[in-house]
Amino acid sequence: MGKQPFAVDDVGAQIKAAVESSDSPFEQALITTYTVTPGYLDWFDDLDTLVCTPSDTAEEIYRSESVDADDLEVLERDVHGKCVIVWGPERIVAWVGSFNLSHAGLFSNVEWASRFEGAVKAAFTVDDLRDDTLPATPTNNDRITQLLDTVQSLVQGTPSERVDDALRRWPAEPMLVHSGMGNSLRRSVKRCLRETTGDVTLSYFTPTVNKTGIRTLTSLAPSHLSDDQLAVEVYGAEPSTVIDTTQLSYGSFVGTTDVAELQDEFGEFVLRTRLPGDDGETLPTGSQIRGGLAHLKVLVISERDGDEQEIRDVLLTSANLTANAWQTSGGNVEYGIWLRDPERIETAGRFFLELLAECYGRADDQTLTEIDERMDAGSGGFLPYTRRTIGELLSTTLTVSSTELTVDWSTDGPPLTIEHGRWSLRNIVDGAVTTIDATVATNQNRIEIPADMDLENHRIESLELQVTTPLETPVYELSAHQLTELANDSLDEPVEEWDRLIIDGTHYSTTAELPTDVLAAADAGYLYRSHPHTLSRPIRLDATHLDAAGFEDPFLPESVLTEIRTTTQVVDELGQLPCVDVAFPTGLTPPTDSLVFESQTEAVEPVGWMSTANGRRYVFEPTLASRSITVSPGDPLDKHYPNEEHDCQLPSTETEGDIDSETTLRRLQRVREIQPQYTLSDVSIPKIPDVETPVDLFVHEDTALDITLDDSLIDVTVQAYAYESSRDGYFYNPPSKHQCTKPLTPPAPYARLTVRGLLGVETSTGPLWLYTDTATIEARKRLITALQPSADIPESLPFGSLDQTQAIMWLGFDFDNIVVEDIGEDVLADLVFDCWRDDVNLDQSRPIRALRSPPDYYAVPLFRPLLDDGVTYRIIVRPAENDTKYAWSANEYSIHLERESSDRFKLVIDDHASFEIRDDDNASLPMIGLDRLVRVRLGEEFEYHSSLETTDERRPESIQQSSETLLRFVAGE
Repeated sequence: MGKQPFAVDDVGAQIKAAVESSDSPFEQALITTYTVTPGYLDWFDDLDTLVCTPSDTAEEIYRSESVDADDLEVLERDVHGKCVIVWGPERIVAWVGSFNLSHAGLFSNVEWASRFEGAVKAAFTVDDLRDDTLPATPTNNDRITQLLDTVQSLVQGTPSERVDDALRRWPAEPMLVHSGMGNSLRRSVKRCLRETTGDVTLSYFTPTVNKTGIRTLTSLAPSHLSDDQLAVEVYGAEPSTVIDTTQLSYGSFVGTTDVAELQDEFGEFVLRTRLPGDDGETLPTGSQIRGGLAHLKVLVISERDGDEQEIRDVLLTSANLTANAWQTSGGNVEYGIWLRDPERIETAGRFFLELLAECYGRADDQTLTEIDERMDAGSGGFLPYTRRTIGELLSTTLTVSSTELTVDWSTDGPPLTIEHGRWSLRNIVDGAVTTIDATVATNQNRIEIPADMDLENHRIESLELQVTTPLETPVYELSAHQLTELANDSLDEPVEEWDRLIIDGTHYSTTAELPTDVLAAADAGYLYRSHPHTLSRPIRLDATHLDAAGFEDPFLPESVLTEIRTTTQVVDELGQLPCVDVAFPTGLTPPTDSLVFESQTEAVEPVGWMSTANGRRYVFEPTLASRSITVSPGDPLDKHYPNEEHDCQLPSTETEGDIDSETTLRRLQRVREIQPQYTLSDVSIPKIPDVETPVDLFVHEDTALDITLDDSLIDVTVQAYAYESSRDGYFYNPPSKHQCTKPLTPPAPYARLTVRGLLGVETSTGPLWLYTDTATIEARKRLITALQPSADIPESLPFGSLDQTQAIMWLGFDFDNIVVEDIGEDVLADLVFDCWRDDVNLDQSRPIRALRSPPDYYAVPLFRPLLDDGVTYRIIVRPAENDTKYAWSANEYSIHLERESSDRFKLVIDDHASFEIRDDDNASLPMIGLDRLVRVRLGEEFEYHSSLETTDERRPESIQQSSETLLRFVAGE
């Protein structure tokens, strides 16, 4: 991204060169854009390409004769964010910014754009984005992974958990945010402002702005910050370039009255517009910027801390300063890059507020008058009808039976044929999407409703149809009042420019006389145009459209619980416990934590659960016996069953033998106090000074963790050990149950997991799983992906006469061969390399200068006594700072000698390598000197540097000592 992430000013040329090159490594492309120049899609002819765009832009693509649709798929989505991502088997590149894939966006407007590049860690295609099968970590670049996560969320309506994880961890590098599910765009601004105590200035560069958008943005400030402490500076485009007098203009800018209101509302409000001519195109440095529309969107937040030092945050975004961009939900999906690194923030803030701001001038009375006049002129061109998609029009023609949907499209209208279709089913528990092909009778436009499928916890979310029709989008809906006006010949806007008007399924020509009685009686009508020729296009009918037609989902049961009853459960060593048995309908199995139990409006928690033939039994502590309990669906089921509640009364319990209620409560309490422990599965960690829980430093997205439960202090006999794990965050994640024999691996960098232990206790009716306490595991980002040792092994050694203090070989680690993840150069430069023999931290030499360029080389000398019984070395590579987001890398190497015959040994270095060594009393001593080590390391003969790094100590001729030292070789000057 570089130090100026906003300064990619040749994005169009970059994209074109990347995909049109004869040796391009790219095979797939993903584009999200609000507008498009269709001819630019030809750049991607050799790639499998997915375009996400609003319906109007999709229509332009469908109608374009310059677009080859063979390898191009278009998804109609309400997206305003802009990006281009291209990738192949190994490499991926992404551009994100304020630019559309249009001539203006790429070559004439003033835009911001960022370019990111990374490696592909797990193969994927555009189909995986569409089908919700994107790998957990598709690339090694965080920003690209977050962007892919955002687009998949846009396409499928799934949670963008990778973005949420990053937002929660707040890493010190750029972070991608968005206004889709979870709206991390709004949450990032809240994070910037939440600890603000002094005055705050919001400086916003945007082509369009409205009063409601300003108020929506400022509502994100914390409640303790008054409006008087807020200053708002808007840097808008030149009015003549952004206010279209032929279109609706109210809401696209702020005029005289709006500015006056906002000045009264906030501590300060200033509207600046871009200056015309050279004044708006020349920075104070003399550099020129483009003369086209100032289309960039940037928010700079400036505040003063307690020491009166200015603090800035910078958010680069696709969002205009409008209500549609900043509302909580329901608007277009926007993207943004939230800068986190202080140096980047300082560079960007200075550019926008000290350089680019000089191309704008404060809107004076004359400018405000021009804005008012242009907006008034634009309002006259407004069409007061409601825009609809073809899918919305088609939904009004649906009829439903128990087995099929029918599109009752009149033969009086333009032809419309359904070619094929696909149902999308969403798992209401984990949000995953499953698609199945629809069975279509094309000659009658009938679609079979799927049934008898082995799917659990699913509901039908949408039906996507591929249709052939000349029908154009958008379609315009006339209300009952407007139709009455049309019948009375009092409708202000003409209808003759459209071909047909549909009322109750009948198509009427707008050029013929319309039946006034039909117009007056109708609730709605639809105006449309037909293109001269037909084309194939996708039509999406979502659950709202299907429900309006009377569709009943064949998968989603009417209720979560079909039966509820109370009982007791006898447990050895715990006595008799009150229980609630719940039965689930076919096709629905709620997660163990998705039912809410309340007693007198107070939530109560079960102490455990057990499976039953038709559902689940929840077990409670004896103090709740005889209490009234309300059972209702919780997250995530309450969204689909908001009004379901069941009342019951827990039964009384009796004392079992010598186990009274106090004994039961004490034993249950000890169970609940057990906290799951976790350790690395593949390598042991040495004791690290001043670190209380060193394992936390090593956990990353590929770390396998062993989960253990210590039941030594409880008075309950445990037969089985398991755990439930769930991903914490803004979105619900169901707990997943595993036996403790199965390791736990975090799903992604920065993911936070909650682990709760389950102790299996045998009862007469089956195993009861008792809950323990929870543990929280925070995953860092992987730093090292590979660390392979090398070695210098003699062909023969006189084992019988070896000096016990003489190094005979060494284990070497070349930093040039360490494979690292997507990290900054500052992190790479500060990596620390530690070596441990068993639990002993080896001393490290002063850097020994070698006459060669970086990287460093580390050598661990091996001595004869260490090879008798074998030795284990643990190599730890870590950032210099413990509180970074990167995980430490733990690498373990076991070294031992095996006698294969009377005169032959084999040296084995773990699973990495083995070497044959002849035992020869006449062999010369190895004399592992530093000169030799350097020569072997560099493969050349040359003079060794005359001194150690900064001292006058003599250079030792050989490595001769009784304990190891980690020798570090670095580049000489």
